[in-house]
Order: sequence, then structure tokens, then C-alpha cells
Amino acid sequence: MIKRRNSTLLDGIDDYDLDKAGALVLYHSGATYGIVRTSSIQAKVGDGHLNSKDLQMRIDSGAEWTDVFQEAWRIERDCFWDANMGGIDWVKIGKKYEVLMPWVASRDDLNYVIGQYDRRTGYIALLCRGRRWQASDPSRFRRAWCRTTR
Repeated sequence: MIKRRNSTLLDGIDDYDLDKAGALVLYHSGATYGIVRTSSIQAKVGDGHLNSKDLQMRIDSGAEWTDVFQEAWRIERDCFWDANMGGIDWVKIGKKYEVLMPWVASRDDLNYVIGQYDRRTGYIALLCRGRRWQASDPSRFRRAWCRTTR
């Protein structure tokens, strides 16, 4: 059995995440982002600093929203309390509303479309709320990095 030790790698950080192998830590502290190895004895904020001034991100919102639409549809299908979906043809409902995706121009539009097909179930408890990310939202950077390293 491997002996584990409990130690602090970085003090004074706001957020962090490990890569899939557990060898690297992406951290956020104030306006500083950095990546350090977990094998470091004691890293300091500023070690492994990432220069994010010139960082640019290209987002294909249409493709992202289509993925969100499909995932929301699948989750409704897989997790709905009644395996028969209350007798409605869920595949048909999905196809009916998916044709609207080329006209979705914002997250609010996407929420509206998802809300429309949710209402077809007849259950008011289903809600759709999307989150609008601000450019300054540090957790967005973290999630994007985690997706690319896992």
C-alpha cells in the first residue's frame, strides 16, 4: 500500500484544478494564473505564471448551443421520472425543436427553445436556466483548460 502524505502545495490561491494524471495544478490567485507540478515541494503564487494578456479564445456559439440542446434533451429522456415520458414521442419532440437551432442567437434563445420542449412533458417542475459567462469569469478559463487536459 502506498503511504500518502498531507501537505500544502500552494497557499493564498482562489481556485485550482488538477490535470487528469494529477501531475499538474492550474491555479488562480487574484489576477494571476499559473501551472505548477504537484511534485514541487512548496510552490508560490507566481510560479509557473501564465501570461493571459494576449490569450484569445474562439468560440463557435452555434455548435456549443447545439451540443447543450442535445445534452439537455438526452438528460430529460434518461432521467425523466416516467420511462415512457408520459406517453409522448420524445424523439419527435427533439427533432421538432432542433430545427430551430440555426436561429438561436443567444443563451436566452437557447433557454427558450429548451423550455418549449420541456413544456411538452406537461410538468411545470422542469426549468431551464442557463448561465451567462462574463469575459472576466475566472472559472470559465478553468473549465476550458480542464476539458482540454482530461
